Amino acid sequence: MSHSFDQFQQQRDVAFVDEAGKLSSARRDALLRQAIVQRYSSDRPLETVSDIAGNGTSLIALPAGYEQGFSSIRSIEFPVGSVPPVLLLDEDWQLYRDTSALKIMLLGSTAAATDTLRVTFTARHLDDGSTVPDADFEAVCDYAAALCYDAMAGLYTQSGDPSLAADVVNYRTKNQEYQSLANAARKRYFQHMGIDPSDTSTGTGPAIATGNLYETQGSGLDRLTHPRSSR
Repeated sequence: MSHSFDQFQQQRDVAFVDEAGKLSSARRDALLRQAIVQRYSSDRPLETVSDIAGNGTSLIALPAGYEQGFSSIRSIEFPVGSVPPVLLLDEDWQLYRDTSALKIMLLGSTAAATDTLRVTFTARHLDDGSTVPDADFEAVCDYAAALCYDAMAGLYTQSGDPSLAADVVNYRTKNQEYQSLANAARKRYFQHMGIDPSDTSTGTGPAIATGNLYETQGSGLDRLTHPRSSR
């Protein structure tokens, strides 16, 4: 059972306490969506399956929802319907950019208009959290809370009258307290996801596509630094 966005909001506010209301609800929600779409999607991307019709050539359009720079192709089933499924080997296809778009190129075969290819690829989770599995619900809220505590620490970094020493010390203490809370919430997320708690990167990133990518200029000439394969 998926959770609704308001359930994510409620659980985030269990992990993030801001009784003074210094962080607006709009900003808290924006950070929650960022936690889902950016960090969680990179650590555990959504696996999507799409059926694509052939067109009588070896060039096949990428599925809708494939995001260049984020998505990766996990497998291509062709033809569809065999038991067990027939999956193309890595050397049987590659990503290829023609003059119009990035596409899938079948190597040594074509897909007729009556054929179907089943492409499994990774995508970002929906920003309302509806695609986040139950098992990761609280962890995602913990990461959202960490981002909120980071924002609170930032507020105190920029606040205070430097002419008042006591005020400066107070704001510095608040900054450190919120940063500590952010680190604790982030550590809970890392531990749940099986990530080294000392990892400070923005995400592990999706796996690269298993096919090869060769790009040619519109004229068909090789690029200076990335010539086509000689095979």
